[in-house]
Amino acid sequence: MAFALRVVYAGIVFFVNPDSIFQFDSWSYLNIANNVLESGIYSRDAAAPFIIDSTRTPFYPFFLGLFVHFGLPSWTIILAQIVVSSFTTCLIYMVTQTLRLTQKAGVIAALLFAIDPVSIFFSNTILTETLFTFLLVLGIYYFIRALKFHEHRSLYATALILSFATLCRPVSLYLIPVLGLAYLLSRRIKPVYIFKQGLVFTAICAIILGPWFMRNKMEFGRAFYCSISEINMLHYTCMTIKSEVENRPKHEISRAYFSKDLGYLNYYEDSAAIVHFRDFVHTETWRLVSENPAIFGKLALKSTFHFFAKPLRSYFDHQLFDILNYEPVASVQSTSNSSMLNKTLASTSKTTLTLVAFQILLLIFTYGAILFSIKWWYKNSFEVFLFLLLILSYFAFTATFADVDARFRMPVIPLLLILAAPSFENCLKKAES
Repeated sequence: MAFALRVVYAGIVFFVNPDSIFQFDSWSYLNIANNVLESGIYSRDAAAPFIIDSTRTPFYPFFLGLFVHFGLPSWTIILAQIVVSSFTTCLIYMVTQTLRLTQKAGVIAALLFAIDPVSIFFSNTILTETLFTFLLVLGIYYFIRALKFHEHRSLYATALILSFATLCRPVSLYLIPVLGLAYLLSRRIKPVYIFKQGLVFTAICAIILGPWFMRNKMEFGRAFYCSISEINMLHYTCMTIKSEVENRPKHEISRAYFSKDLGYLNYYEDSAAIVHFRDFVHTETWRLVSENPAIFGKLALKSTFHFFAKPLRSYFDHQLFDILNYEPVASVQSTSNSSMLNKTLASTSKTTLTLVAFQILLLIFTYGAILFSIKWWYKNSFEVFLFLLLILSYFAFTATFADVDARFRMPVIPLLLILAAPSFENCLKKAES
């Protein structure tokens, strides 16, 4: 069913607006793939002069590079992602069975992901969400097996898969040591075995992720992983706080940053410019947050709420109706909620509003099911429950430094459905009795 729904939606997209599979960020990944194949330069620029890129990690560009290398059309990329998304549906079912829930409960959880509009949409766009979500859920599957059955190989598989997920999207970089350390500290085994398992876990991650740190050291003069988080922090955290503190519009704040504070950086001739950019953003973010904790707290709370509740809207309008002139349905930078809502309703198609309503109902149902599942988790798999909450909290926290888009929630949708699955089992048992 998951495959069929995504194929049907793909058919609609390719009929009404085929170019909409390319989002703004899509071109950076495609340009890197093309540039690597044509000139061996890892750059997201469409034409020379090329700036060596530090914002995109290599897994997804190399994935796209396979299709570019063999001259395959764009629809084959979408088909591959539809297959990957369908496998994610199967993984959700496999996780529920590992937790020893009934088959029917697992089918319901998988079915809800199959019909989820957000996952259907992103499987039909050239973005990292679908591939990253699959790798994340696969890693979680093996991590749960390590927890439940104390399988060392499953723990090492977790390190392997989450490392590749991090090569796809850098957001999970710190999740790996957090999970690994928490797992090892929770084991009641001899310290020597903890040390051995931790050493193997670390070695696997280092072998996969280490070369990218080394590449950046060679290219930019410092070993760091990625600079996309600094860009988000500057454009959203810093500019939003400073805009409120100084009561100036964001475009003025942006102009001041890039003309005064960062205007001296020359990314074309000085490869170390990105290092100075990162240092400035870290210092500026810490200064603004520490001096304005209340404003940052408010910003973080709004971002967290939007992470869990904001539906996907403008993407559907663009893809299905080629509507580009829209207002954000919810933004951490919004100051007039009533005006924002009126503009949203006026500029959004009825089809998209229907999809938004369906997403909201699905979220309410999922969160309600999670609440009714807590008792089961406490009695049966409380340790797994705590680790799943840790993963969920990690992604919610990382979203606090950006103007949260509904796509931020995409990777944790399967996680939410897994947390909700026990209530499906309880409801089925009550219905049968």
